[in-house]
Order: sequence, then C-alpha cells, then structure tokens
Amino acid sequence: MDGPEYPKAAQAAPPTYLVAYEGSPMSEHMVHLACRIGNDTEATVLVLHAIVVPPQLPMTAALLEEDQRAEVVLSRAEAIASRYGVPGRFVVEHTRSVAEAIVETAREVDARIIFLGLRDRKRTINTLLLSSTVRYVLQHAPCQVQIGYLPAALADTVLERDWARIGHRP
Repeated sequence: MDGPEYPKAAQAAPPTYLVAYEGSPMSEHMVHLACRIGNDTEATVLVLHAIVVPPQLPMTAALLEEDQRAEVVLSRAEAIASRYGVPGRFVVEHTRSVAEAIVETAREVDARIIFLGLRDRKRTINTLLLSSTVRYVLQHAPCQVQIGYLPAALADTVLERDWARIGHRP
C-alpha cells in the first residue's frame, strides 16, 4: 500500500547577504566577513554603496565626485569577493537616506543577513551610541542584522589579518 504523494520541496535559492559598504576599515571588514560566511553557504554577496543626494538637488542630479569615489570603493569590494570566490553584486544607490536604501534593498533581494558596521567615534564601549542609520536598520530590517564594531586602534591589525587569509591587498 502506497502512502500519499507529497509535492517535492522546491530547491531553495542560495541566500543573499547584503553589506552596507562605504569604504571604511569597518565596512571592508564586514565585506570579508560576509564573503567568508557566503563561501560556506554558497551565498551571493550584494555590496551596497549609498550616495546621499542633498535635499536641494533632484534625485537625478549628477554627483560626479561621489560616483567616482563609489567606483574606487566598490572595486575594493569586488577584489575581496573575487579572492574568496564568492559571487557578488556591487551596487551604487543614489538616495536621500542611507538607512532606507539598506532596508529597501534588503527587501528587494530577500536578503538573509544585513552586514553593517559601526563607526568608531572614539568613545568607550560604555558610551557607544548607535547612529540613526543603525537604529533605523535595526527597527525596520526584514532579516537578521550583523553589526560589527572595530575600534580605530585595531583597524589595521584586523584588516591585515583579513587580507592575509586571501592574499595581499589590491
């Protein structure tokens, strides 16, 4: 006697990890972290560089200096992902709000994790304050959020260790 037939489970798509990246040592470390985890889980790493368009300008305004910097910054992220052998997407978003761009992108790509770094503001850990961007992402994220904090005094040491794992810096 045969039992009931159940539909076969759909093959799950590989996860997408979203990294908010602005080129700082902390955000670079978060790209390394997302790629290491992505390598283990066959994930795609989406690196988002948000450029804030001032309110007095239209959203279509040309921001040449910012766009040129974004190309340089994202080329570093591409080099990192390439060294890990992780599929990556590298996106520049012109926005009024970095936080809203992060959350909206996470929704659009159905991100499994958002990687977000805190800036070192030379405060002790007892007085660490979350920026408005981090607070907004934590309150509105459609998925898990991995927050990293890298004190300025450790930045060079941590990044050298990250690059030693995959070879020299580009």
